[in-house]
Amino acid sequence: MSSNTVKVIAAAALIGALSSAPAFADGWGRGGGYFWGPAAAIGLIGGVVAGSALAAAQPVYPAGYGVYAEPAPTCYFARQPVVDGWGNLISYRRVRVCE
Repeated sequence: MSSNTVKVIAAAALIGALSSAPAFADGWGRGGGYFWGPAAAIGLIGGVVAGSALAAAQPVYPAGYGVYAEPAPTCYFARQPVVDGWGNLISYRRVRVCE
């Protein structure tokens, strides 16, 4: 993962840990009913963080542009002389030449 992704995940975990409320022993929350505030805040923040991470993940190209493929090199075989240490011709060898 890239360092930016790790930073975003760490920030989201820190925000989630700091924004959660303690659980009450009776299980009903505050005021005798369910208290959905921290859960809603975590869900909203998590959705914003995940959405922005997904939106920034891939570059967007305008319609109509295809993938550029470099043309294949033009290659051919050529004969190259093989000489000894004194410059005498021994034989020829085939070598591949690409332009």
